[in-house]
Amino acid sequence: MVVYVSEDRVFSEAILRDFEKETRIVVKAVYDTKEVKSTGVMNRLVAEKSNP
Repeated sequence: MVVYVSEDRVFSEAILRDFEKETRIVVKAVYDTKEVKSTGVMNRLVAEKSNP
């Protein structure tokens, strides 16, 4: 599963790993950068809308 994350990696990585352990679903996290924060994630979602 691809998860687009706008939170800092240091905060979200442990949560995603726990999710993987509990569900056995492999997570591919796509993180943004501090320069673009949530805007970067939103732009990427819009660009990939035809590839769910």
